[in-house]
Amino acid sequence: AMLFGRGQAGGVINQVSKTPLKTDLNQVGFSYGTDDYTRTTADFNRVLSNTAAVRVAVFAQDVKSTRDVVQQQDWGIAPSLRVALNKDTDLTLTCLYQQNRDVPDYGIPFVDGAPAEVPPDRFYGNTDDQFDQNTAVGKIKVEHRLNSWLTLQNQTQLGENSTGANPTPYRVCTTTFNNPAGSCPVAAPGAPYDQVTVQSDRRDRELKDTSAVTQFDAIAK
Repeated sequence: AMLFGRGQAGGVINQVSKTPLKTDLNQVGFSYGTDDYTRTTADFNRVLSNTAAVRVAVFAQDVKSTRDVVQQQDWGIAPSLRVALNKDTDLTLTCLYQQNRDVPDYGIPFVDGAPAEVPPDRFYGNTDDQFDQNTAVGKIKVEHRLNSWLTLQNQTQLGENSTGANPTPYRVCTTTFNNPAGSCPVAAPGAPYDQVTVQSDRRDRELKDTSAVTQFDAIAK
């Protein structure tokens, strides 16, 4: 969540578990579901020598929704290389690139304190609404075993995350007094329909976050 924000924490490649193994691995998965849900994943590990292994994890998905227009089109790749520098020291290099091209869903407006009585598959937004995200992360990890019970490790990670979004949720506002420009006072429950209006709430944003993190651990067993 620190790298991707709350919206992506459950849908990215795990850089902790998807690191090189000491055995070969070939794993491919495909999922298909209702509302045109398709997702493909692949995970390959190759032992290069007695001291090196490489692993690549990839995914791609095209997911629609129970609501019109809404969709997610995402893909990502995470290659990693692990090398034993000596019998007690390992070096791991990992990187991740992920791209999201989504149409966000902000639900339906509330009327009289409850969801409006409209068909549940109706989309309340604009057809050009979007949530675009590009993420690139690179990490270097050095692990050294001092003895049978103490291990030291250092991880240095650089990341860049850019987001371009223009969702358009709609709100039911009262029109019983002069509203300040850009405001939308919530209509009180029971307000006559001739005193309320539905107003679009454009929430455009362009974000670019960069991070540099170094973490040192001493692990004792």
